[in-house]
Formats: sequence, C-alpha cells, structure tokens
Amino acid sequence: MTETARATWKYAALATVFVGLVALASFVVTRQAAGGTPPDAIYSVNGEAITLTSGIPAPWHDDAWERWIEIVPANRRGLVAEFHALPHSDVGGLVEARSNSLQNWSLAIGPPASDADLDNTLVHEYAHLITLSPTQVIPATSREVRDSCTTYFTGEGCARQGSIFDRFVEEFWSEDDLARARSDPAALYGADPDAFVTSYAATNPGEDLAETFRFFVYRSRPRPNTVAQSKIAFMWEVPELVRIRAELRSEL
Repeated sequence: MTETARATWKYAALATVFVGLVALASFVVTRQAAGGTPPDAIYSVNGEAITLTSGIPAPWHDDAWERWIEIVPANRRGLVAEFHALPHSDVGGLVEARSNSLQNWSLAIGPPASDADLDNTLVHEYAHLITLSPTQVIPATSREVRDSCTTYFTGEGCARQGSIFDRFVEEFWSEDDLARARSDPAALYGADPDAFVTSYAATNPGEDLAETFRFFVYRSRPRPNTVAQSKIAFMWEVPELVRIRAELRSEL
C-alpha cells in the first residue's frame, strides 16, 4: 500500500529475469497520487464470485479475478470486498482501504501484459494486504492514532509493536532513510542499490516490504550478502510468511 492512504499504483516492466524454481519477469512499481483515472469497471465480491456494480465488463476482468482466487487461499481473501478493473492507461494494480477499520479493501488490477505480469502484480498487492491488515496495523480511525504512534505510521495506521511492518522498519530503515525516501527516493536507491530488490522499493517501507515479499515468494532462500538479500532472509524468519509463501507457490 502507500505511504499515504488511498493511492493509485502503476507497474512498468523491468528487463530482468527471476532465477529460482519459477522464472518470471521482474517489474518496477511506480505510484501516482490519488485522483487518477477511475476504473473501467467495479465489481462487488461475494466469496469467489464478483458482480458488476458499475462500468463496462471485459473478458480479462474475469480472468484476472479467477487468477486471484487461484493463487490466494479462500481463508486469506476475506479483506477484499471490491474488485476494480483499471483502464489501459494504468498498468499493474493497487489495494485501497474501503473503511477506516481496515476490514474492507478493494483490489484493483490493470490489463496485464502477460500471465507473469499478472502473477507478479497479484503477489505484490497481496503483500500489502498481509502487512496492512488490522492484525498488523492499528487503524487510523482518529488523529490521535497518528499523533501517538511510536513505531511507523503507514498512512492507513500505526504499525503494531512486533508486527512484520514494525520489525522490518526497525531493522532496515533509519530515520535518515525515511527522510530521503520522502524527498528523493531515486537518490536513496542510487546511493546503495544493493539495499533494495528494485528501485521502487526505495519509495517507502511499505513498497520495500511488498517488493521484497515478491522476491521472497519467487526465489530460493538467499545468503544475506547484501542488505536486499538480508531483507529477503528476514522473511524466512517469519513462520507465517513462510506458510503463505508455500501456499502461493503451489499455484504459481
């Protein structure tokens, strides 16, 4: 998800190839502020089914949704209440909180360039749902939540102490890094490319988590010879993430 709530996401292809059990294209994520192009279609979610509520349907909408329910187990899809099909001007995907309680989210997907593109997008967006769920983040239901936050404020809420978000930021993001990411993420990445799995990961800790998770899912366990590899190794130390990785890989 975003550094600020309700942001629109885009993906652009990066010419690199994953190495591991499954070879898939790697993608850089870019972000656009809220208020971008509205979706072509909006669907309500009822279990595994989606029902058009507005817009114009297209065959790829059903294909993208079916791939989502193939990849993500049913017991882990409960937060998604809406599915949005983004127009051709938007490539990639986003997740957006539909309630201040963070109990309901929309999943939005743009027309994928390939099956690999779609899978990469879905894994990335799923990482946001994992790390921004109410069990991980105290929802920002009032200004007091932000003002009293002593960990990391994601935009959607305050990372709970000991959560994946909290531990990741504590270990890998200094106050200087956070300030540089807000002012010039390209410079932060350029200063130490080996600290991030992609250039977009340097945008903020949330994107760093999601991009690192994507590499964690597709690649084998690394030797932590760089900071980026140490971030992937960090995820191997979280039993729940290891279980989720196995669930995803069974369908990828």
